[in-house]
Amino acid sequence: MKNILIAEDDNNFGMMLTVFLEMNDFKVTLAQNGEEALQKIKHQKFDLCILDIMIPLLDGFTVAETIKIILRNSLCVLKCKSPQRRPC
Repeated sequence: MKNILIAEDDNNFGMMLTVFLEMNDFKVTLAQNGEEALQKIKHQKFDLCILDIMIPLLDGFTVAETIKIILRNSLCVLKCKSPQRRPC
């Protein structure tokens, strides 16, 4: 079973993504901010890290750079939400 870390501060999106991945036989760990994500990376091995770019404490870019140093062969995916469009 592949182990995935999700760093996401939007609880609804984080839970939706977690449920979807778990339904497809992935083991998921959810972190609410960049510092929590790095703590989890130091204690567990992840096959994939999905990082929100604009998470609190440490942004996704900083977390990805640190992951690159700590875990040389893990894949990181950075994501961000686009601003909502206002109706005309």
